[in-house]
Amino acid sequence: MSIEEFLRTQRLGPRGNRTQPFILQLGERTYVIVDELAIPAVSLVKGVDLCFKIIHILNVEYPPMAKNVWLFLQKALYKIELQESIPNCVRDLEKNIRV
Repeated sequence: MSIEEFLRTQRLGPRGNRTQPFILQLGERTYVIVDELAIPAVSLVKGVDLCFKIIHILNVEYPPMAKNVWLFLQKALYKIELQESIPNCVRDLEKNIRV
């Protein structure tokens, strides 16, 4: 599937909208999807970094399915303190993994 085909056919989620922004890996290529825009990233790691920064620049909430992953990255990797209480799973992961 090409990125153009993805953007054309996978527009909406189950409730008529799509969680954004998000990272899309198509084969060897990584993209950060924002609205109808596919921003290429050099690698998956760079895509995660770009997506994190876009989430914060646009001041959008983390997607519920991946919220704890993004909270872990925010606290452990980016060293940004959380405004909300830290979920136990994030606290435990941070104790066991030193980034």
